[in-house]
Amino acid sequence: MKEKLQKLNDQAYWLEFTWNHDHDCADGIYHAPTYSFKFKDPAIQKTTWTVIRPSHLKVLRNDSGLSAADVKNLIIADWFEQENLVRRHHNNLKAQERRAKRKLEVN
Repeated sequence: MKEKLQKLNDQAYWLEFTWNHDHDCADGIYHAPTYSFKFKDPAIQKTTWTVIRPSHLKVLRNDSGLSAADVKNLIIADWFEQENLVRRHHNNLKAQERRAKRKLEVN
């Protein structure tokens, strides 16, 4: 099953799901015109506040002419940049709250 996620610059981007019985979750293969990738650990897709990093990704196809590291950085920018900003902001607020709570407990 393919879900069309977005169309940027007349280029199709889509996500294909299969069920991963080892992790008991959907394993997504993300497709773009010049590359395909998936998460090394499909359980990452189940976590809400994980900031996606290049080390989380496995490039399956690279027709872009870029190195694997550059493609991973491109993937982060294309697919996860906005979500990562929200996640970082949320994680920073939670850390500030936790530190403030600890400071009050000490005093």
